[in-house]
Amino acid sequence: MKKSELTPFRVFLISFLVLLAANIQHLMDPPYWDAILGVYNQGVWLYRHGFNFALLSRQPTYNEGGPNVTLFYALAPVFALLRCFFSPPGVFLSLHLFVLMAASFCLAIYYRILNQQMTAMLSVLWLIAAASNPIWSGQVASIYLEIPMSALLSLSAYYFWKKNYKQAALWCFLAYFMKSAAVLQAAVYACLSVGFIAVHCRNHPARTLDRSLLWLMLPAPLLLVLNHCVGGSVYIGSFVLHEIPDLVITSVLHIPYLYPTMAMEVVLIAGLLAFMRKRPADMPWFLFLLVFTAGFWSSFLIARFALVRYTVMVQLPMIALLAWLLADRPRLSAAVSGVLILLNLLNQHGQTLRPLPFFLGRSGDRLERSREYLMDLAANRQLCRLLEEKAKGEPIVAKWPFTQMLRVPEFGYVQRPYPVVIEVNIPPLLADTFKWQDFRSAVKNDQTLCIYSSSVFENVGPSLRPRPGDIILWADTTLRPPLVLFRRRWKEEELPVRMVR
Repeated sequence: MKKSELTPFRVFLISFLVLLAANIQHLMDPPYWDAILGVYNQGVWLYRHGFNFALLSRQPTYNEGGPNVTLFYALAPVFALLRCFFSPPGVFLSLHLFVLMAASFCLAIYYRILNQQMTAMLSVLWLIAAASNPIWSGQVASIYLEIPMSALLSLSAYYFWKKNYKQAALWCFLAYFMKSAAVLQAAVYACLSVGFIAVHCRNHPARTLDRSLLWLMLPAPLLLVLNHCVGGSVYIGSFVLHEIPDLVITSVLHIPYLYPTMAMEVVLIAGLLAFMRKRPADMPWFLFLLVFTAGFWSSFLIARFALVRYTVMVQLPMIALLAWLLADRPRLSAAVSGVLILLNLLNQHGQTLRPLPFFLGRSGDRLERSREYLMDLAANRQLCRLLEEKAKGEPIVAKWPFTQMLRVPEFGYVQRPYPVVIEVNIPPLLADTFKWQDFRSAVKNDQTLCIYSSSVFENVGPSLRPRPGDIILWADTTLRPPLVLFRRRWKEEELPVRMVR
């Protein structure tokens, strides 16, 4: 294939059509896991309260079970605006198409960069290696924040590569409004700009400084201040020094479960860097890829709450760095990219990954390691439809995110709010405290339906794991830990005390 035959626009168009075909059956999928608990919970609140951001700022935060995730996430008001014109399936379709376009845009941007260093065919192979990564591929099928944020960060990186630092800073700043994790790329820019200015002053004191470098320093302090003002969380500093070894060891032990292919890419990069003999022709771009990759993994390994889907933002820069290191060895480059593609395809649904621990087997933050979470999403939808059609409104005990699925029709799991949902999470989302007699009147004969799903929320509050005497009514076994609907007679001393209605 000649270099001129494949343009970035054609890569965008082909990528969009391929991703559309691969995800056609998921275009109506509702939000999943943290998308329910976070940004779209805020979107529903804005829709129901007339886009009242002032009132939103006074609502409970995400950690308290409330809708105040962050005032500046763009997809929350976008969700609310779409809901003004479309039914939930129409909203989801619009958001899925947006994510597919954002993913295709990422690939087109990096094709433009890679194709300056290697042939079109080799560039395409590396892009397939990135796009087929199970975590990246899984997020393309979702309507969460990582892919849209990555599109803006990719555009920012493109302008950095072009040495248009004003535009790089601008698009990095705007990426924050997709997700606050964009502050990491801003921090990389700040570090590089300081380094470039120091080198310039030392080597060329008489030469005028390229003032556009100063623009690269702006996003980091601005975003950190903005993040602090809206009560956002940046996990830097959320640990103390003596915890770092344990956090690193725990993260490394998670590699076989969550991201073995990415770990292999890191090892390959480290090995190639150790034997690198050439000086990069484009030192700023090389340093950006290197510092961004090192900075991401350094922060990821020591963060208490780093989720597997966060690795989406480093996948394309890491692939670009690996491709650059192999650019002068095209046969080896093709072989390495081919092996990565093969491993990725084998793990699209986690087929060869180590099984998750049973008590976390339905935990979306872990299942997003591949597209296997889509099986959990389908099971959740099936259960909610079953309850809506067959349960006749009897009380049901549930934990996050089933409380939201059953009570909020805008999330697409039910058509109307389920009448009585007893919340046993801490803190209870959307929950009110009722008098004891009101609760007892809702729970006749001390019996309720219960939902058991082995996730991180099962460790919070009373356990809903089935026990002797419970009556199993339905179970989904598409994943190793089943999703179970059962009936339980509660002992008086253990009756839950929170109810959503």
